[in-house]
Parts: sequence; structure tokens; C-alpha cells
Amino acid sequence: MSAELFHVIAQVIRRHRGTYGTVPIATRYDVHEKVWCPPLPYLFQTQTGLERQAMSNTTIWRRLRKCCTELAKTHPEFVGTTFSAHDFRRIFATDLVNSGLPIHIGAALLGHLNIQTARGYVAVFDDDIVRHYQQFLD
Repeated sequence: MSAELFHVIAQVIRRHRGTYGTVPIATRYDVHEKVWCPPLPYLFQTQTGLERQAMSNTTIWRRLRKCCTELAKTHPEFVGTTFSAHDFRRIFATDLVNSGLPIHIGAALLGHLNIQTARGYVAVFDDDIVRHYQQFLD
């Protein structure tokens, strides 16, 4: 992954480790499947009573919206910019593949069983295709 993306993820992990010594496991409710998922070390989590839970998509969306609104106050070019939590999954996948990670490994990291699903996440640009092809030929 790029140095910038690595830095952001490392900061989130560092914050958890500074408080807990590791990224604590948290539960998550899947609103689509209507089931509780097994506890995992989610990066974006919150304390609810005595239990740690992964942040809901709505909570993340609200926080992103607030950040975008604050950013637009000092950078007018960002007025009207919005993000969803899923946008960051796409950015992560694109960054991994464009940094040279084979797409089948990226698909596995994203939990996709079908490589075509991962391809839908990755923004590939013509110059990237040519560069990767040239690397393959070399």
C-alpha cells in the first residue's frame, strides 16, 4: 500500500495500542444478514456500556460528513464532497493493486471469493495497465 495509506492505518492502530496494548476485539451486527458477527479486531470501534462494538455504517457516515463539512470551511473546493465508509474500501483496494499487489491477493484481503468482485472495486487507469504489462514483459 502507499506510504500515505499505511500512515493513516498505522495511526489508527497506534491509538488502539496506546490505550489497550493491541487492537481489541469487538462485536458487529450485520444489518443485512441480521446476525451478530464473531468478535474481530475492527479498526473503527466504540465502547457501548461494557462491550466494544464496531462502529455502524451510519456512525461512520455521520463522522465523515462532519469532517467534510469542517474541511470545506477552509478549502472551498471540497464544498459538497461526501464519502461513505465503503468508499474507503474501494480506495484501499485501488491503492493496494496500483501499488503492485496482485489483484487475486487483494481480493482475498477484501474477503471476495470471486476475483471479478474485486475488479469492480479497483480503479485501474490506462497508464497503469501499460505499466503493469511492461513490468510483466520485463
